[in-house]
Amino acid sequence: MTELKKGRWVKVYEQGKANSAEENDNVMDITLGENRAQAEVTYTVRTHRKAASWLIKYLEAANAVDVLAAAAERILAEVSDEDVALNGDTWTCEIEKMDQGVFKVRMNWTEPDGVELQAPKKKKRSKKVAAEPVPA
Repeated sequence: MTELKKGRWVKVYEQGKANSAEENDNVMDITLGENRAQAEVTYTVRTHRKAASWLIKYLEAANAVDVLAAAAERILAEVSDEDVALNGDTWTCEIEKMDQGVFKVRMNWTEPDGVELQAPKKKKRSKKVAAEPVPA
């Protein structure tokens, strides 16, 4: 089972809990289904190729290594200076130019074992030790 993680630039929504009203540039929203996931983001970049490479970096940050192994090389190899729609065995990827320097990227993929949100790790707090005064 793939466990996706949230981060500064990636938001992961569990099934039925997506907040579609909130859309930010350069923040990837990943919506989980029972056996599939959809990643969607709008980038402010100059080219289709840059939009594709940022898609891959954001998916790496989300720990979506399984889908990247199958898709990353093909996406980078086949992206051009026009809108792109690619299909693999278990994934689809679309890169669409919305405006000058603005690209919408959408990727869907299936996972036979399912997908879930990885629980964030708890941060350990260190105790502050007061410094002892130096005798004069």
